[in-house]
Amino acid sequence: MATASVAFKSREDHRKQLELKEARKAGLAPAEVDEDGNAINPHIPQYMSSAPWYLKAERPAFSCQGFVY
Repeated sequence: MATASVAFKSREDHRKQLELKEARKAGLAPAEVDEDGNAINPHIPQYMSSAPWYLKAERPAFSCQGFVY
């Protein structure tokens, strides 16, 4: 049986994360930055800004490292 190591957040941590997300969308908090130091637009949908689950990315990023065009 496979076990997944998932870090659970408390209710308060989850609430704070949602409040920060809404504040970023409203322009009240500074935007999140990616690995290169570029600001990430908070209005980009999550499915576009987050990496697939199998890459185990900790932060959103838009770099194309490892891809050949």
